[in-house]
Amino acid sequence: MPLEHVPGDVPTATTSSSDSADGEFVAHFSAPWLAMHVPGYQPVTNDSLLGVAVYVKVARPGETVPPVLPQIAEDAWHGRGTFAERVVGGERDPHTGLFIIKAGPVPEEGKPWLGLLAGTLPVPGTPHPQDWYAVVCNHTVPALIPRAGFVTRCYVNAHPAPDIFISVNIVGENLRFRDDVVATIGRAIVSWRGSGRSER
Repeated sequence: MPLEHVPGDVPTATTSSSDSADGEFVAHFSAPWLAMHVPGYQPVTNDSLLGVAVYVKVARPGETVPPVLPQIAEDAWHGRGTFAERVVGGERDPHTGLFIIKAGPVPEEGKPWLGLLAGTLPVPGTPHPQDWYAVVCNHTVPALIPRAGFVTRCYVNAHPAPDIFISVNIVGENLRFRDDVVATIGRAIVSWRGSGRSER
């Protein structure tokens, strides 16, 4: 992993996914980096300079990577588990146009919620589509910047390579660029294989 994408303070050495016994690590992509590589990305949103954290899982030989569709999507579709009291209606996220499916019980007006953003609403009594577009999200006030008000934070999953899984944390207005953000980050992570060079 290039030094600029190592989370936390300025590191003194490069970090490789091979250093992790289970092939898992977290990378950070700064707001300026994203603004440079993703057309339209807004580096300053909700009163903060907003980069993204990326969870990366690299499968070992014989292993499989996690599925792109979040595990709780099936529960949301069927209305069980965390989503036993789901709130399914016509409400859409203003930044993406996707449907909002809230885990129940019904949150009070102006209160945080946990749920999914989905391409279509669940159809009762039908099988859960394996290609259903759904991302896990929460709608809260940032603890460090409460004056920013409520923001929606989602975790968008992808397989940039057959043996690599990534989950990208994207917030607010930049959710509208989620496909470009995830594709750009995915290409960068794949390019790190066998490379010790920083991408600036």
